[in-house]
Amino acid sequence: MKKILVKTGEKITRNVVENVYIDTSFVQRYSGVERALYKITSPCAIHLLQWILNKMNKHNTFSLTKAEKLIFSKESKRGYSLSAINKSLKSLVDADIVFSTNESSERNGKMIKSRNSMYYINPKFYWKNPSKQSRIEMIKILEEDKLWNR
Repeated sequence: MKKILVKTGEKITRNVVENVYIDTSFVQRYSGVERALYKITSPCAIHLLQWILNKMNKHNTFSLTKAEKLIFSKESKRGYSLSAINKSLKSLVDADIVFSTNESSERNGKMIKSRNSMYYINPKFYWKNPSKQSRIEMIKILEEDKLWNR
């Protein structure tokens, strides 16, 4: 059976119910981050930040090993070198957007890393967990750590 469409000039309104799919993965951006972002002049650092924001977990933590840096370079399609990515990461750390959780200790006169390539995004600027209360708790813990480490 063929359907024949005839233009009659009449307007017809149909109620069509369609499923709407919404991505529930999101990152909240808070005011004040602009001052930190203005310190960053490298396009690689901005691209790395966006990549990290998508990669981090709900506690704002992420790992950035050599292999993951190479994945970032490939996914960005910019061909960033490892040294450029390391400089970009340092600029994000210097701007207080990214914090390192890496630890090292001295054993027999040698510095040994006990945790490496682990970082977190400053929760004052970005937060991935939908719970605002958990963000407040994390900020309080970080403030206490700063006071404790003085």
